[in-house]
Amino acid sequence: MKCHFLRGFSLSVSLICFYSMNIFSNINEDDLGHQVNGSEVEDILGKSQRQLKPSSYIENDVTDLIDSWPDFENQDQAHQSEMAEDKTYQSESIGYKPVGTFDNTTELIESDKRELMNLNKKKASSGLNFSYLLNNFQYQSPNNVINRTFKDSTEGKRSGFLLLRSDQYFSKTDFFNMFWSLGAGFELNYGKGIFTANGLQSSATFRLWEVPVDLGIGFEFHLFQHLKMIFNAGPSAMILLQNRSDLTPSEKGINKVQVSYGPYASAQFKLSMTAFSPDLAYLQMIEGKFANMFLTLEGRYHSYTHFLDPIGIEGVTFGAGFSFEFL
Repeated sequence: MKCHFLRGFSLSVSLICFYSMNIFSNINEDDLGHQVNGSEVEDILGKSQRQLKPSSYIENDVTDLIDSWPDFENQDQAHQSEMAEDKTYQSESIGYKPVGTFDNTTELIESDKRELMNLNKKKASSGLNFSYLLNNFQYQSPNNVINRTFKDSTEGKRSGFLLLRSDQYFSKTDFFNMFWSLGAGFELNYGKGIFTANGLQSSATFRLWEVPVDLGIGFEFHLFQHLKMIFNAGPSAMILLQNRSDLTPSEKGINKVQVSYGPYASAQFKLSMTAFSPDLAYLQMIEGKFANMFLTLEGRYHSYTHFLDPIGIEGVTFGAGFSFEFL
């Protein structure tokens, strides 16, 4: 009985070992080849090299790297040089093709100055005229006393007229302008008095101030680029103020004032000064808002015959001066 039990136990152990070996063998066959023998494993770590992380520092020679860069600066300078030599490119780039060529920047600036001044000449809104006129007018007076005192006497002097006229343009074209004008001036005459009875010269000194005041209309013609002709006419008034030295300030007759009205007319030739000194004219234009400056030659006619005393002043005289046009 005991022997049968031992045999049965041994047989059971043998069967258990046999089936266990079969189970492990089946597992090795079903592992899809994921398990390999140690001798078949390749030494991957031994053959691999350390992967270096990219460095933020330039380890190579910086000079070699810079030398490999394109020469942008020289290329840009060469391009600019080609553009500077190509006048057609310069003209097309600004939408304007100048007549002729310019050798340097100075000529271009000079041309711009002239063009600016020519444009501003047409934009002038007002003008101011200064003139000096010789006194060649004819004077009528009782016993010719005015001429004898201020003209014929050795001590008589006529200073000539200083005139100032302001013009305001109200119509302008390329060849013809119209303007209103307002002007005034003065002249001082002085000399020794003449005795009426015998015509001898006295020791008394007489001074005669003449003050014309003009209101007129003017016409301006552009004859050439730098030359204008102006006609100006209208009503005028002449104020005569006489003073004598042989009376005290409290005595009657030391001063005498008379006024007469009459017509006046003037003609001017204006020669532009920008033709002689464009740089100076440009500077004055920028600083003083001058559109143009002129040298003027002027002739004037006036006639005054309505004074309290039987006096007449009329005739033609000539002079010169300056004229300015303002923007």
